[in-house]
Amino acid sequence: MTEQTKMGERIAWLSVILNLALGALKVAAGHFGGSHAVVADGVHSFSDVISGVVLGVAMRIAGKPKDADHPYGHGRVQSVAAKLIGLSVLFAGVKVGYDALRSIAAVTPGAPSLLALGASLGSFVVKEAMFRYKLALGKRIGSSAVVASAWHHRSDAWSSAVAVLGVAGAQVGIPFADSAAGLGVAALIVAMGVRITRQAVDELMDRSEPALVEAVIKSARRVSGVVRVSEVRTRSAGLSCLVDAEVEVCKKLTLEQAHHIAECVRETVCKEVPGVQEVFIHLDPASSENCKKCE
Repeated sequence: MTEQTKMGERIAWLSVILNLALGALKVAAGHFGGSHAVVADGVHSFSDVISGVVLGVAMRIAGKPKDADHPYGHGRVQSVAAKLIGLSVLFAGVKVGYDALRSIAAVTPGAPSLLALGASLGSFVVKEAMFRYKLALGKRIGSSAVVASAWHHRSDAWSSAVAVLGVAGAQVGIPFADSAAGLGVAALIVAMGVRITRQAVDELMDRSEPALVEAVIKSARRVSGVVRVSEVRTRSAGLSCLVDAEVEVCKKLTLEQAHHIAECVRETVCKEVPGVQEVFIHLDPASSENCKKCE
């Protein structure tokens, strides 16, 4: 297991413990404080527990070395984990929205207490801090699953902020403010779930990143002997990515000379372009228009 996957696994299990504590606190505070929005916010935190477990298991699997059955390694499991996290967020959003609609239909007089307000304020601070730390970590180690989990924390922070507004509104006498805030929480959660799931599906379908393709082309062109880079394809491999490149060289070169250029391209791209794990080179003979030496 690499140091990156160890870091990802540690933060995953830490977030599980944190979300269990926050979820229990907010559900209890919402129940005894009379706030449907805070209870909904607590349910969202419990959904974060699921994403934390998925992330922890995914990071453990991703850290396994490549084998005969998985020649490209196990890093792709992170895209699967990110998709599962996105779906869990979507499910939580639908459940919170359903509960909020029920609470509007059965609204009772009286405003939520300061207990509910304090729980949501504390949750907002903690979850925003977790989002910032996890997002920075996910980008540093190149993990889509950690980044997805970070955005789950951000959606929880937003839901806490909306819950604060709902409780505060109810306390100053705005009808249905708390229950309406529960619907707002649900909308934010669903939107975040759609975003996370879409990004995970893009990775699983090998959606190419134009900026990465351009960086690979620029790096390969700097290698002496490369006449033209005709095509570049990229695909995610968890913590890194794999690159397929078609490179044109002078057709008068020997096999040994052409192979040397291909190796130089591979080493240069892996060194210069962040996140590239391996480059597979397909050599083509350059046409006379592209290579003056081939005339």
